[in-house]
Amino acid sequence: MAQPASERVDPKLLLAIVATGLMAFIGILTETMTNVLFPTLMEEFHIGTAMVQWLTTGYLLVVSIVTPLSSYLNHRFTLKTSFIAAVVLCIAGLLLASLAVNFPMLMIARILQGAGTGVALPLMFNIILEQSPRSRLGLLMGVGNMVCAIAPALGPTVGGVGVAAIGWRWMFAILIPFLVIAGIVGTMTIRQPRPTEHVHFHWAQLILLIAGFVAFVFALDRFGAAITALTAHAQNAAGTLVLAIVLLMVSVGACVVRLREQALL
Repeated sequence: MAQPASERVDPKLLLAIVATGLMAFIGILTETMTNVLFPTLMEEFHIGTAMVQWLTTGYLLVVSIVTPLSSYLNHRFTLKTSFIAAVVLCIAGLLLASLAVNFPMLMIARILQGAGTGVALPLMFNIILEQSPRSRLGLLMGVGNMVCAIAPALGPTVGGVGVAAIGWRWMFAILIPFLVIAGIVGTMTIRQPRPTEHVHFHWAQLILLIAGFVAFVFALDRFGAAITALTAHAQNAAGTLVLAIVLLMVSVGACVVRLREQALL
């Protein structure tokens, strides 16, 4: 039995989902791929484990901060504008990573990629939820979730094979053409189903969110350092533990205040 025209998936919608999905896939892929590159990066940049792990921690921290902004971006800007911004951020991050000559440069590259992924990932689901036929919503949501599930599984394999075959710099550079293709396809197919709105942006909530997340991550880092220092009977163990507790209190306080402010809106 033929499906009603209103329940058929528009080819342009499918291409828009593919374009945003490809961006999200590459963003998540680089997350686990980078973990495999740690030994190589530690040797090249002469850094330790505690420092190199920030390539993943910082990336995920930026994704966690940018993703909650999707509601504001979705109402304030067109979907195509958000998509183009995400493409530019991701390409800039990959290009900078492939050209990195020191660790800070690579760290900035990962932050740019995190910001782009933080925009692209919810954008894919926004397009699916807003524009998909109701009868196809479950299928397309499943495809979107499959993208998020497969990418981290492939990352270690791709990273291990790639670093041995072409080197870690080319591992980032080789992904740029795929993002360019996704950018072209998305720009041609993403449509705006509704007008934008001049909604108010709550800067205080964003600052509290950043403070809560950053303080929590640093608290965990200091707790780990404190445990190591206590085990080694180091003199600075007590100070490190106190700092970790203070950071944890700041994190909890910022989150509580943000939740209270959110409830009052």
